[in-house]
Amino acid sequence: MCIRDRQMIDYAKKYAKLGFDFDLVNYPDTRKKRDIMSAIANVCRYLDLKNDTRLYSNWKDWLVAKEITWKTKYDSKRNFLLSKKYPIAEVMRSLNKVDKELYSNFAKFKLISGLRTNEARLAWENHDDYCDGKIMELWFHSDDGKNKKANACYCHPMFHEMKKEKIVVGSRSGIYKHLAQKELGFTMAYLRAVSYSYNLECKLDISLVKFMQGRKGDVSDKFYYLPIMEKNYKNWLKNWNKILF
Repeated sequence: MCIRDRQMIDYAKKYAKLGFDFDLVNYPDTRKKRDIMSAIANVCRYLDLKNDTRLYSNWKDWLVAKEITWKTKYDSKRNFLLSKKYPIAEVMRSLNKVDKELYSNFAKFKLISGLRTNEARLAWENHDDYCDGKIMELWFHSDDGKNKKANACYCHPMFHEMKKEKIVVGSRSGIYKHLAQKELGFTMAYLRAVSYSYNLECKLDISLVKFMQGRKGDVSDKFYYLPIMEKNYKNWLKNWNKILF
């Protein structure tokens, strides 16, 4: 099962209740909302097949009636203001204040790796399977090849000996509690943007940075990019040590 399928199952369990709920109308037009809607659509299709109903068709009509779209809005102004208020040093200060050590460490891992939250969770929980001491070869890709996923990223030595307990997403005890926007001042998705910007400040080639974040390339490019990653590791480590210590 690919990472996308796991996410859809998790979202279906958590957000199916929003199918015909006004909370979905008010939900911000983000990528997460689009993923939630995809999960709800899958639930509707499943129930239609199982019960010979027209739930999916009724749900689409409801979306139109409530003027809910699948489009996401990139708020460049908000991200610019966040970058002024929360540069990487301030981000680290916020992560150091997280009350539960496991989630503080996980958030730092996500920041340094530049991975999406769900990718970071899988990489964290299976660290020893992926990490060779410097580089984590992940190759998380969707089956249809349309959605870019994680390729490979650096891993900092500080994470090697940490106890990597399971990361819970649920609001009562996991990410949505300890790493909530109201606690940090920014969303978990913002860590990925900060990582991208800082790697460019470290003079890493933009193509390499995009490759590591799964913004371009795939497993077919590994023989080109992995040697470049190996060559740039010391420079990457030196610059991230300035932030961590």
